[in-house]
Amino acid sequence: MTRRAFTLIDLSISLAIVAIAVVVVIPTASPAERIQLIGSTNTLVADIEFAQSEALANPSDPAIVRFDVVANTYWVARASTPDTPIIHPINNEPYLRTLNDLSAAALSIDLPSGGDTIAFDNFGALIAGEDTVARISSTTDELWIVIGADTGFASITADDPVAAPPPEPDPAPEGGGGVDLGGGGLSK
Repeated sequence: MTRRAFTLIDLSISLAIVAIAVVVVIPTASPAERIQLIGSTNTLVADIEFAQSEALANPSDPAIVRFDVVANTYWVARASTPDTPIIHPINNEPYLRTLNDLSAAALSIDLPSGGDTIAFDNFGALIAGEDTVARISSTTDELWIVIGADTGFASITADDPVAAPPPEPDPAPEGGGGVDLGGGGLSK
């Protein structure tokens, strides 16, 4: 009668495989940071859309979004008083956000003018006239907000919108190589 059991080598290999799996899975199995990053990004988009709606409702003194990337802070203010946050309509506190409060690590904003303000005209378009990109990053991930110049529409993407586009495919080789459009092989 033969005895079936695990040997020490079998157990060692099994433990090594489990240890490798734990080392690989644990860092990626922490969705809390990603969820906080998504929440921070959604909050910023909502605040940008609020400022746009305020600009449409009050074109004589529109709301703007002002950024302080060094302090990871932004606020909604009136164009006439850009350094003073307006009062938030729900909690009656200054409309000031600190990304550390939102659990994100860093904010960067790429404004066409190199400034620190997003402002809308009385039609909801960006005053800067060019698309604006904001990046919010955590220690392991980042998301981008792209604001369309003509519409002021803000969208969130996980792909870097300012990265170089992929290279164009090589053109057809010289001496033909093009697509045959079915000319029937006629020649002059």
